[in-house]
Amino acid sequence: MMRMGVPTKLVKEKLTPVELSLYEDAPHRPTLVDVYNKKEGKNGKIKQITRKPLIIIWMMANEEKEFMPRVHLINGILEECGMPKLDSKNPFDWIVLNALESDGIARMEDIIQNIFEKTAVYATLYVMKEGIKARGIPIDKDIFVIGRNRAEVDCCFDSDGDLNISRKHCKISWDGGYYLTHISATEGVYTYINSETKLGYREEVALNSGDVIKIGNRELMFEFVEEEQIIEKG
Repeated sequence: MMRMGVPTKLVKEKLTPVELSLYEDAPHRPTLVDVYNKKEGKNGKIKQITRKPLIIIWMMANEEKEFMPRVHLINGILEECGMPKLDSKNPFDWIVLNALESDGIARMEDIIQNIFEKTAVYATLYVMKEGIKARGIPIDKDIFVIGRNRAEVDCCFDSDGDLNISRKHCKISWDGGYYLTHISATEGVYTYINSETKLGYREEVALNSGDVIKIGNRELMFEFVEEEQIIEKG
């Protein structure tokens, strides 16, 4: 929700100035969780919320309906936080002002999605055998479940009786970016990402193209390409 339809995986060099302005600082969900939990970064400092999500949170929470009072209220908060006031010459701020004057968050999300509608993403999960892609499975849903119960999942691994794969083991979800979540509550069963990170029940991590997911004795490579890249490759 906080990304307001801004895709997470873009080639910066290909973005227009307006797209780049919207893309910068649009947070991942894990980033916001770290802010909420006051988690320290590598520099030892607690992560702070940035200007864009602060504005969006205010818009979601505030019930003031009149345009100018809303502008004055949000500018007061920004000034108190040492951040610049809304400026109609800034693309993000222009969208905010446009949204404040009409349907708020719904209007803002609609504008941003229209700007980025050309950046469709196509994701695929590849079954790996001895380090080679053996089979590709399109991820064609916002919530894509992996496990060994054919009736409950979108990607089923039940042929080899691997009990370290649960009936509903993990899921890949789209929320302005792709996220991997371990959904099995079975003790001693986990989902691994890049052989480095072990996910327990309900733990989540953002996915990048090329990440390798391991469940039981299965290795799966997650990949995606954008519509523009497909066109370029013919």
